[in-house]
Amino acid sequence: MELSAKLVRSQLNFFKPFVANCSLEVTRKGQDKLGELMTALHKREVLVKDHAFDSFQGAWVMPKDQRRSGVILYLHGGGYTCGSLEYAKGFASTLASECGVRVFCAAYRLAPENRFPAALDDALEAYRYLLKKGYGPKQILLCGESAGGGLIYALCLKLKELGMELPCGLIGISPWTDLTGSGASYEEHKDIDPSMTKALLEFYAKCYTDDPTDPLCSPLFGDLTGLPPSLLFAGGDEVMLDDARLLHEKLLQCGCRSKLHIAPERWHAYVLYCLEENMAEDFQAIDHFLTKNLSPAQSLRWMRLDNAAKIYPAAKRRNWNNFFRLSATLTETVDVAVLRSALDVTVRRFPSIAVRLRRGVFWYYLEEIPHTPPIQKEKSCPLAHVPFQEVRRCAFRVLAGDVGKTLLACLLCRYVCGAELGTLAAAYAGLGCILGHDYPFWHWFHGGKGVACNVAALILIWPMGGLFSCLIGLTAVLLTGYLPLGAVLIPAAFILPAFLEYGPESGFLTVLMTFIMLRQHAPGLRNMILGTEKKVDLPGMLR
Repeated sequence: MELSAKLVRSQLNFFKPFVANCSLEVTRKGQDKLGELMTALHKREVLVKDHAFDSFQGAWVMPKDQRRSGVILYLHGGGYTCGSLEYAKGFASTLASECGVRVFCAAYRLAPENRFPAALDDALEAYRYLLKKGYGPKQILLCGESAGGGLIYALCLKLKELGMELPCGLIGISPWTDLTGSGASYEEHKDIDPSMTKALLEFYAKCYTDDPTDPLCSPLFGDLTGLPPSLLFAGGDEVMLDDARLLHEKLLQCGCRSKLHIAPERWHAYVLYCLEENMAEDFQAIDHFLTKNLSPAQSLRWMRLDNAAKIYPAAKRRNWNNFFRLSATLTETVDVAVLRSALDVTVRRFPSIAVRLRRGVFWYYLEEIPHTPPIQKEKSCPLAHVPFQEVRRCAFRVLAGDVGKTLLACLLCRYVCGAELGTLAAAYAGLGCILGHDYPFWHWFHGGKGVACNVAALILIWPMGGLFSCLIGLTAVLLTGYLPLGAVLIPAAFILPAFLEYGPESGFLTVLMTFIMLRQHAPGLRNMILGTEKKVDLPGMLR
């Protein structure tokens, strides 16, 4: 759920005096409730599994539609004094859901009960835990906001000190990298940041450490050479703006790759609020950063369709995905910006939507569109009602194709085998056509019903008997209105004549044809017995 920036800002301004004067215990409870709310919003999209360490708690947050390999180690904010595991799960759920990647959040020990270096030690233990789970450093990306944003850089400095390999990337959201508060924005923005004050940050710093100049507390003062690529976010109105700005500049001076996004008129850690004005752009940047440094999102590439796809584009996969075309007429003017934002989110979660129909050598297929489809004014009506005459013409073309391939196979076998074995060979060819139509291996043995192939084979192989059987099936449909009954009766009516007139081998082939029809139309026959099968008006369809 996305929130309006104007609404959130007004609420933050209202509660700012209370937050500045309330106790640490009350602040902790309020922050935890915020995390629980964020987690609840994504409960249908993620799975959460807690993991206990000796001195702190962690949790896996796994998206149900995982699209990336690797893992994000997320370290929450809260001035090193606030933020439990419940709070950490909040933004971790948003990250997992929006980016389709596993997130491991570590609820490190808090100050003043556990001062520096407790939080850093716990972050290091969480990193080592991921290494033991089989993730290589190039499969781990660090993310943190506020104090957590500073902590991910402190962790990298610690890893350099220990001679350990660094992670593949860093995402810092309003990172607190200077606990001395030396940046000019601390004074310049003290009245316009609705969520944070300099006095509160000074209190948090005293709770956490006695030496705020220590690079492992304030990474801005450390040697940043060799750090992995960084993606930084900051609000244009926040008091800690210079922390992100100076960090970005120093990273570039040290030869590191860094990109800084400053959102005008936004506050500290604004990304966590999923603002409707910024969310699409922010997570598009995060998604691009993950693709470049962690792992690319799984691509749909292409999806093969059946040959009738131009009539009914039903995807033929193991899980039998179906594609539907939807059209809606709205009573209000469409807000293109809102629609665009919704489309971006939808395509990220369901990439099979952004596809186009292509013609292949043997099949039609759906090809993935690399970018979200543009929103344009409709010049025609692609989803307009299709006249029945057009549908009937399409159906007849498909029918002609089914009959044609059966005739070709049967006639070819009769010609090759000669007069003596021609009829029997044609019967085997007809059975082969039916099997190929109903159980094609290139569609994982999911095909059509085979009625047209059956009729064509019977008439061609045994003309008089085949016509007689077809008349019986047609009569059954006219009298009852049930197509499955007629489809099964066509080969079944010819079983006895086949045995008597053409011999046991021909009779056996007819039994096989009947069995195939019975199997293909079993659901329809079952619905007939239950009284739920829809009747058809065959004379009306032919008129």
